[in-house]
Amino acid sequence: MFRAASRALSEALVLEARAALREADHGRASALCREAVQRAHDARSPALELGAERELGSCMLAAGQLEDAMATFRSFLALAKANDSAKDIVTAHLKLALCYHKRSDMAGTLGALRDARRAAEELKLPELLARAHLHLGEHFLNTSRPQYATTHLHQACELASETNKAEADRARALAGVAGGLELWPAVLAALVESGPDQPDALRRGRLLDLVAWKDRRAPFWPKDLTVSKAVLQSQSTVS
Repeated sequence: MFRAASRALSEALVLEARAALREADHGRASALCREAVQRAHDARSPALELGAERELGSCMLAAGQLEDAMATFRSFLALAKANDSAKDIVTAHLKLALCYHKRSDMAGTLGALRDARRAAEELKLPELLARAHLHLGEHFLNTSRPQYATTHLHQACELASETNKAEADRARALAGVAGGLELWPAVLAALVESGPDQPDALRRGRLLDLVAWKDRRAPFWPKDLTVSKAVLQSQSTVS
């Protein structure tokens, strides 16, 4: 009877915490979640305890309490591993990545996202694997490394195409941005390389080609345009 009552109370507290969070009452939401964690523990329900821990971390994150949120998500991760909760393991890594991102810790963000990707691959969770690839692509775009973003975004689009259309569309759009940014330095370098040694008319023509490519997505590369190997030398892929 006690466990059943504790279980019901934990579920009710989480619902109340979500309502408080929607009203931006972060302090009350966190307090309710802490109580929900304790009640779930009393009920000896790992699933409920995991859910309450996750909600508590989200409340702290929304309140800007990054250190507390990270500590809670680490506890959430440990609990998920102890209970072999595959989805929660990946979710914990993704939540930690978000905390690192909000702290402007780019190395920590990348490490947590890689952990999420590896866990999703090992645990065979394609929807969360797509999300990990999407966030990796976003991370590389945010840190001005589009050459590493494109592959992750294409993989996210492919994986999410059957499970989450919104995420697939987002990944597809960002992949287009990353591909353009990846090509852009080579395009500019090619124009600079060919410009000084070419007649003015040809240089103007190539600039007009560039404008047409930007405005109408017309084919840009002229057949006779050559670029030095140094400009187009590929960089090793960061996974």
